Amino acid sequence: MKKILLTIALMLSLTACGSGCIGDCEDYRFTLDSDYMARRQQTTRNFYTNNETEMLSASAAVLQDLGFKLEESSSKLGLLTATKERKISKGKQIPGMIADSIMNAALYSLTKGILGDEEYEAVYDVQQDIFATLVISKTSNGTNVRVNFARMVWNNKGEGRIEKIWDDAVYREFFEKLSKSVFLNAHNI
Repeated sequence: MKKILLTIALMLSLTACGSGCIGDCEDYRFTLDSDYMARRQQTTRNFYTNNETEMLSASAAVLQDLGFKLEESSSKLGLLTATKERKISKGKQIPGMIADSIMNAALYSLTKGILGDEEYEAVYDVQQDIFATLVISKTSNGTNVRVNFARMVWNNKGEGRIEKIWDDAVYREFFEKLSKSVFLNAHNI
């Protein structure tokens, strides 16, 4: 009997919390940020061809030229995924990561007497997997190619994080190579 009453009380409290959120949760709806259109333009190009299969094939070749290994491909869906693995050298750490390590070392030295004599080990990135996801879709004036790059980064303690890659140079390089590939294929060169 106690379990039933406890379950009912729990359900009522969750219902009350949920119903109280209806009017106040409007701030949590999905909204696009101010950079959305710029990022969309960065990741999408239109090619004046209607042959989606050739576009997918050319895109796969460019990704392979860039060192990616193809993971999945579906010409019916116009979808392609690829990955590449890269080591990160200690000398090429992101400045923010270096600042984090310095700050952690300083905090360690300040709290060493309080927390004990445990050795401090700097945290730095050691490995990354870079992911590419590509989608091809027909438009009224050709074919859109949209590619997104992201990476999973692991540090020396085995902790990981996922980051989107928004570097213009990465997208520019991909689309320049794809444009050349499509041009060469179209002219049988």
